[in-house]
Amino acid sequence: MFTARSEYRLSVRAENSDFRLTPKAIELGLVDEEQIEIFRKKEELKQKALDFLFSYQIPSHKWNKRGIEQASALKSEPISAYKIMGYPGL
Repeated sequence: MFTARSEYRLSVRAENSDFRLTPKAIELGLVDEEQIEIFRKKEELKQKALDFLFSYQIPSHKWNKRGIEQASALKSEPISAYKIMGYPGL
């Protein structure tokens, strides 16, 4: 559980500044065509990665066997890689 302040800090960190600010800069006409194309490709790659993380699902007990201790060794419900990445300590 994060506080509102820590969630805000996560949302404005340097690693995601291009995804937050480039669309605004494009709207204002501050970005040339080459940079827009680079940004669009980067967005596309990010979306493909997210799609993969959501779609890659294996049973909880198999995650546990692969070293993810937070995943139950007794359950067989599928868990996505995206959800696993949200576990504390990973």
